[in-house]
Amino acid sequence: QVNAGTRPILAGPVELVRESGYVGRGQVSLVPPGEPFALGWGSHDELRITRKREHDTERARLTGRQTHRFEVEIRSTHLGGQPRPLTLVERIPVSELKDVKVASPEAEPALAEGPDADGLCTWRLEIEPGTTRRLSLDYTVEAGSSVRLPW
Repeated sequence: QVNAGTRPILAGPVELVRESGYVGRGQVSLVPPGEPFALGWGSHDELRITRKREHDTERARLTGRQTHRFEVEIRSTHLGGQPRPLTLVERIPVSELKDVKVASPEAEPALAEGPDADGLCTWRLEIEPGTTRRLSLDYTVEAGSSVRLPW
């Protein structure tokens, strides 16, 4: 949202209220007049997001090298009456070990951003009423036989 007032919004806690009533609390920084700022207004009742992750593992017989393949599917369904902008973020692992390699992900549709240094992959969508969008992210993690991974 944008500060549509003629005075700045002072930094500090804010109470979030919609037409339906109290939503929660948030925090803002100093916001000059006319400047955009973000507040978390909670979920939208007309949007449904589901996530499914498949994981397969292979080990090389001689070397013991392990390959982990991940397929993530995200479905977003819009049950409302107005088009909605939607930002979805999925995180992939990031390796700090030279014996662990994370391959660049394949995404459908293409990512708007990422993966960044923290492994965050971002889609930005406009979702139409009555539609379901399917997003997929596939990536591979390879590691030596001596590495214990958390999966």
